[in-house]
Amino acid sequence: MILNETPVVLRHVYRPAMAFREKMEIKYGKKWHEWHKKIDYIWNFLLFSGLLLSIRENFLFFLSLFLIYWVPIFCFIYLPLYLKNRR
Repeated sequence: MILNETPVVLRHVYRPAMAFREKMEIKYGKKWHEWHKKIDYIWNFLLFSGLLLSIRENFLFFLSLFLIYWVPIFCFIYLPLYLKNRR
């Protein structure tokens, strides 16, 4: 999750990642967004499938890893972006 999602999150706050995203959008246009969206759906399906499969054994451990990663990102990146764009 760290290797896949961190660059996706960084594109909102880190200038070189923003520039890379803009280059990809210019180069590939709508195709890039469609590819990226499909990859995200597949990734999230696999992630949540793994969580569901672990319900009997290590569910709380894996859920806590998931939340340890996403709660700070939500609080410090996505929530401020949402509030900024809402104004």
